[in-house]
Amino acid sequence: MKLQELKSAIFEILLVESTQQLKKQHCDLVKGLDLRKKASWEQIAQALNQDADFNFQQTITHALEANQKSNQAVAQSLDEWETFKSKMLAQAKAQTSGKLAYISDYQNNKKSKTQKSTKPKNNHSNNIVNLDR
Repeated sequence: MKLQELKSAIFEILLVESTQQLKKQHCDLVKGLDLRKKASWEQIAQALNQDADFNFQQTITHALEANQKSNQAVAQSLDEWETFKSKMLAQAKAQTSGKLAYISDYQNNKKSKTQKSTKPKNNHSNNIVNLDR
């Protein structure tokens, strides 16, 4: 890679437009380097690569940790949801069985009242024998 291409790439990565700007904003990278030589620019590029690798690994590690925490939170939320559903289902079953018992009692009471009212009354007129015959 030519010196000018190397400089352009470094400027682009570091978001600077000139060597003076590079010296001001990134003095830790250029300290003790002769920016007239290609070897100095290659050292800067190598330092940036190492930082990029380190930052990439650090980013991956943080992302994996965040993902693990997120998965744990999702699992906990699912457990809480299942517990809530179970409680609500048990409550609904209890309410339903109570209502069914009430309806059953109501129907049984209604049947017994109906049976009592439909029993034939003892009508004495049926017991009279026609003696005229």
